[in-house]
Formats: sequence, structure tokens, C-alpha cells
Amino acid sequence: MVSVSKVGIKLFIIVVLVTLLAASMGSSPAKADSNAHSMLLGAFSQDWSNTGLITANDNWVGVPSMIGYLGDYSAATPVDVDPQTLISDYPSVAVDVIANQTSVLINNGGVAEFHLANPTIALQGSGSADAPYIKIFLNTTGVNKVRVSYNVRDIDSNTDNAVQQVALHYRVGSSGDFTNLPAGYIADATTGPSIATLVTPVSVELPVAASNQSAVELRIMTTNAAGGDEWIGIDDISITANYAPTGLSLSAYSVLENQPVGTIIGTLTGIDPNAGDTHTFELVTSCLAGGVENVYFSIVGNTLRTTVVFDREAQMTYTACMRSIDNNGLVSNGAQYQITILDIADETPPSVSIEQASGQPDPTNISPINFTVQFSESVSNFITGDVALSGTAGATIATVTEIAPGDGTTYNVAVSGMTMAGTVIAEIYAGVASDAAGNLNTASPMNKTVTYSTDTSLPSV
Repeated sequence: MVSVSKVGIKLFIIVVLVTLLAASMGSSPAKADSNAHSMLLGAFSQDWSNTGLITANDNWVGVPSMIGYLGDYSAATPVDVDPQTLISDYPSVAVDVIANQTSVLINNGGVAEFHLANPTIALQGSGSADAPYIKIFLNTTGVNKVRVSYNVRDIDSNTDNAVQQVALHYRVGSSGDFTNLPAGYIADATTGPSIATLVTPVSVELPVAASNQSAVELRIMTTNAAGGDEWIGIDDISITANYAPTGLSLSAYSVLENQPVGTIIGTLTGIDPNAGDTHTFELVTSCLAGGVENVYFSIVGNTLRTTVVFDREAQMTYTACMRSIDNNGLVSNGAQYQITILDIADETPPSVSIEQASGQPDPTNISPINFTVQFSESVSNFITGDVALSGTAGATIATVTEIAPGDGTTYNVAVSGMTMAGTVIAEIYAGVASDAAGNLNTASPMNKTVTYSTDTSLPSV
């Protein structure tokens, strides 16, 4: 309660009423801007450094998306009411601002604008201003994780010393009760008397219900305190949000034909206005009729991959439609990418044969048994383990070594590990080696068999 008597307040109110009755009927009504700030256009910010926003009493038209109210909700004079409990709409309270003040030594309660060294608007309760507050109007369509931050400043350096409570409310829509946000409550935002240094920061993330709404209202409120109320500034207001990713990028847009299923085409990266967001990706049908060509692709982690072996002669381009999803669940629009299938001039796969090595006896009781593998052209990646062994002798090891002429076409295969007399069969499966164009070999047309004996005794004569 401000430092004036109740009788003085009543006399002041009577004088005001008489003055209003005597004034011309053409006097201007209170003006305000209740247009919701669209969070899609960016963060909401107000630090009151522009002292030209408020130029006349009870006129908020120069302050975007914000209005101050006297908070005259009761005919009585309630004192020390917890503002957290005042969640009603109070539609009949008066729009209020005392403009262009240069000193806090004013007894009126409500909302005031102060042209201090660090300008601000401020709230103070009184016998007529039961619960003064400011209201902020937002449109959160398309965003989530809305965070409200501001500084509550003790700017009152006079001898008043009140317990000045402050609360933060929100509601979705423009009617009905508000919801109190306990994290925004300050039990006493002031120190004193004759001290005005306390700054209490508030930072509260609004509940999920306030996300993606065409109308959200915030209310920062104090109440009439016992004793002499103090002015508390509501300054450095900043309201931010998480924005949906705006798209994604793909590091490459082509892939060679005849590559195996699962070949990586490129790496996906989310494009997001929020630094630090992480992203997942998915194929969608929003930019394709039924997403027909998406079946040729898959997304594994952050890579776009093939699901078929492409043949450029059958079709040269395919279209994939994808979107990114940030770690807060917001999604980008679908992005369409044309993937080009690159031609391979050499599409002939290398053929291969396997024969008993020159000088290798058959049958034999000597290990290893040597075979010669001959490819029709130079190949790579033909290594130990690429030769399939079978037969009745139990051979287990096929060691591959390149031999002359050393051009990647000719290899020796030394087979060992036989445990009993029987046959040793060696063959080359398809796809174990590739030529310079990436073509995989065909299988050897026939396997080769050598008979192995465990008889090592010399004949007697």
C-alpha cells in the first residue's frame, strides 16, 4: 500500500471523477495494442530503451503486443494477496500507464513508465491498484519450447519498504482463467528502505500447451502490499522459442549404376535457425504423388542409400522427398531431390577360371595342393578366403597369392588342411572381386578337383 491515507485516496478519486465529468465529451479513451506477436517472425523483445513508445497516460499503442492494467479488481482494499492465486480474467480492469515519469516519488499505484538512466516500466500496488499487471500477447503457431525471460528491478529508493510479490501467469486463448507458473514467482522483489539495487531474473519455459497456438497471453502481476508499496521494474523482456528446421541439405545427388543395395548416395544435414539442434530424417510423400520413387531409397542415420541396383539404361534419374525433424519434434517441409544415375562405360563383369597348377600332380600326397586362378581382366580385392573349398579330404585353408605377370589377373591358390584321403575341390563364387569400373566377377564355370592321398610309404621291391 502506498504511503498515503485511505481518506487521501478517496479524496483523490473524488477529484478525478469530478475532473472527468467536467471534461469535454471528446476526451480520448485508453488506447492499446493487443495484436499478438508472431513468434515465427522472431523473438519478442522489449527493454524500454526507446522512451518514445509511451507518450501519454493510458496509451499503449506505441508498445507492440503489450498492455498495462491498473488491476482494480476489488471494491475492497485487499492487502498482501498472493498474486499466484489471482488467476481470474478480470476483464473490467482499466488500461493504465502513468507516462514519462522521471522520479519514483509518486504515490499513485498501477503501471508507470520511468525515464531513468536505465528506462523501464514498473508496477506498484495501492488501494485502487489491487493487482497491477502487464499483459503480453503472443502467437506461437509453428513453434514450441517458448521461454519467457525478464528482469524484475527494485527501482524504488525512497523510504518505503514493502514485501512486493510478483507472479507470472499464462493462458491459451483470450478468455477464461489464467494458469499460474510457480517458477515465475518472486516472494519479494524489493529491498529497503532507501535501497534500490536488487535485480531478480526470471526465466520460465511455458508448458507444452502454449506451443503452436494462435493466441497465448502472459501476465506479470504484483499486488497491493501492506505498508508503503514500492515500484518494481519489469525490464529486459525476452521471449524466445524453438523454431522448426527450414529444410535439409544432401551432400551428393548421384550414384553409379550397378552398385549393390545399400550404397550411400550422400549425407543429410538439417538446416535450422536454432543453433545446437540435432536432427533425424525421413522420407515423406508431401512433394511426390504417392511417394512412388521413394521406394528406391532408404535413410540410415544421416545417409541416403539405395534399395535397388540401378540401371542407367532403364532410367537416368529418380526423385526422393525427405524432411528433417529437430530434437524437439518440429519438422521441416518436404524437400525434393533428383538423384542422377551415372553411367558406367564398362559394364562387363570379369570372368574367372580355376585350374590345377602347372606341375601339380594328381593324385598327390603332398600339401599344399596348388591351383591357378585366371581372371579375364585385372581385379582387386581377391584375397585369401575368397576361394570356396569342398570335397572329402577336409581341406580348410586356401591361401591366395598374386603371381606373374603381376597385373591383377593371375593368382596362385595353395590349399591345405586336409585330414584324410579324398578329393579337394576349389571354386570361385561370383562377386568376390571387382574390376576398375566396379563390376563384380562372375562365378568360375566349373570347379577343379584333385585327389589327395594320405599314403606316404615308399614301395618295397
